[in-house]
Amino acid sequence: MVSAARIDAVPVCCIFDKGATSVNGPEVLVVVEVLEVRDQAAFDAYRAEARQQSSARGGMTLARESATFEGDAFGDLMVQRWPSEAIFRSWQESDEYRPLLERRRKAADLRLAVLPLS
Repeated sequence: MVSAARIDAVPVCCIFDKGATSVNGPEVLVVVEVLEVRDQAAFDAYRAEARQQSSARGGMTLARESATFEGDAFGDLMVQRWPSEAIFRSWQESDEYRPLLERRRKAADLRLAVLPLS
């Protein structure tokens, strides 16, 4: 069964045309798969704060939720658009995000992939 993903646009400070580049490289998509949630309340709190932080740095959530078209089902999925991989990684390695990351790792396991737009 196929259904459309819910589109959930978050305000963003910089959006580029497909394949555009910034001083930090090409625009990227970040795909996040939730593998396991151990503490739902803590994970929900993480998501709310991560959404605010990522939006402030130029990340934009394009879609959440999915329906499997073929093969084994994915865990919960989210796709974000970032102005560049460097900007995404600088947020992931920032002092602001570090305490949030520690809380997320206690609450859930994720898999992340970075896909350059070309």
